[in-house]
Amino acid sequence: MAISLKRLLPALLCLIGALSWVPDALAKPTADIVLKLATGENDDKVAALTTLAAANDLENLPLLEALAEDRLKVLNGKQVLIVTDDNAVDAVTGAKLPAIPANLEDVVANNRVRGAVDAAIAALKLASPDREVRLAAIKTLKDQASAEMIPLIERAQKTERDAKIAGLLTTTLASLQLQNPNTSVRIAAIKTLSASGDSEAKQLLMALQEKDGDTFKEPEEAVRIEAQKAINVIDSRLKRGEYAGMLFTGVSLGSILLLAALGLAITYGLMGVINMAHGELIMIGAYATFVVQNLIRAHAPRAYSSSTHCSPSPSHSARLPWSAS
Repeated sequence: MAISLKRLLPALLCLIGALSWVPDALAKPTADIVLKLATGENDDKVAALTTLAAANDLENLPLLEALAEDRLKVLNGKQVLIVTDDNAVDAVTGAKLPAIPANLEDVVANNRVRGAVDAAIAALKLASPDREVRLAAIKTLKDQASAEMIPLIERAQKTERDAKIAGLLTTTLASLQLQNPNTSVRIAAIKTLSASGDSEAKQLLMALQEKDGDTFKEPEEAVRIEAQKAINVIDSRLKRGEYAGMLFTGVSLGSILLLAALGLAITYGLMGVINMAHGELIMIGAYATFVVQNLIRAHAPRAYSSSTHCSPSPSHSARLPWSAS
């Protein structure tokens, strides 16, 4: 019997989806990873954190949160426990101990390890169904992500439906790809940062223009040229924003002064008081009228009507202190 392609295609899609789900489902913290996380050297701890974060499994979150909150303890150098106020749970099996042991050792974590813990927690929270949790996670991960988390960020980027979070994922991924050994990948990352509108991207791009002695830190000239173009685009965008802000500030202050002037004019007008503050405006208007009149008479005499007998005569204008003659 021939099987119809239309009937076979849904089954194949389901099989592919199931196979893609298997690695995440099987990526549980092993005893070796947990022991390295608790008793290993700093490099071992960071590597274990990267492995747990790359697993993309929210079940690893309590283990990392316990480490961040100093609730991860070691028993006899072999068993790792998650301790709360009233109980202790095995970090690998999840089995609850009948009582909290007395001879527990603390897990030592320096600033580097704690930074990696925060980044790993944020990476795991990218899979959270709560939008606010994912948004807070990507903001944390933006400054602390490492190159090992690129596959995880790419996976989150493909499934993210929120435009704001997707944009942050894109810029975070591009900032990590600036260290990629492939020149085309670095250039593509620069273009992404240039189009993102992120003002912090300028600092990342300026680092590509720095020198180490007589040589550039970025060896490829094409990458440096693209980085300079992106910096110019970002500067132009920032200047437009500054001009818009200055214009808005000027209009705001001008409107306040206008309202004050109108209020005074109305008040003095009702009181019958002459507002001498307007005297300079009257003098400026009179002087401007006189100057324009003389310019028209000197350069366009035909446009100056002989019937304007109210204007001063040439002999009279010559006696004025501000006359050109």
